[in-house]
Amino acid sequence: MPINKQFELAKARIKSRYSFDADYSLEYYQAAVEQQAQRSREASLYGLTLAYMRNEENKKAQKILDELLEKDPTNLFYLDAATDIYIALGEPLKAVEMLKPHVTHNPRNQVLALNQANALISAQKYDDAIILLKDFLLVKKDYQVAYQMMSEAYQKAKRFSQMHQSKAEVYALYGAYNRAVDELQYAYNFAGDNHLQKQRIRARIKQFRDQEDRLERL
Repeated sequence: MPINKQFELAKARIKSRYSFDADYSLEYYQAAVEQQAQRSREASLYGLTLAYMRNEENKKAQKILDELLEKDPTNLFYLDAATDIYIALGEPLKAVEMLKPHVTHNPRNQVLALNQANALISAQKYDDAIILLKDFLLVKKDYQVAYQMMSEAYQKAKRFSQMHQSKAEVYALYGAYNRAVDELQYAYNFAGDNHLQKQRIRARIKQFRDQEDRLERL
């Protein structure tokens, strides 16, 4: 994507979602679409899409976004918004199918991987989401959002030991090793008769305690 276009879309995203309140955002981008030159119109349409989403007018947002994606089907800004729309409309499997070829082509891209994981969780395909997130974390092992999403998937799948282990990794990323150890102790209690998992949890507890000791000696 050209840098200028990426900049314009990023600016529209910030304005539409964060700088304006929901009503003004809608008025602003409706006017912008009518007034902007063709060069800036695409960014204005994207801003209007996000404004419609904020106002829960998802069908109107989807109509605009379908047109934008037809012209630029690999645009990450558009794919991200389209995922949110499908989930909001209760159609997460459509988001999964939309994203599948993009994720297959570029599985480690964080926008694609995390949107696909979000869609899979919304579609109650928790195991698929977990597999995707584990693969993503092999490369981006310190990515907090991925661990949080994995915790959510484990919780909804009622895999509580793994849920607490994922939460522990989030706390560890913040240097909150005491909280991380607490989560691992919960995980240990949920591990039941899985002795291999218990062994791994004990080893991770030791690692966190060693890291905490090193911090205290600094």
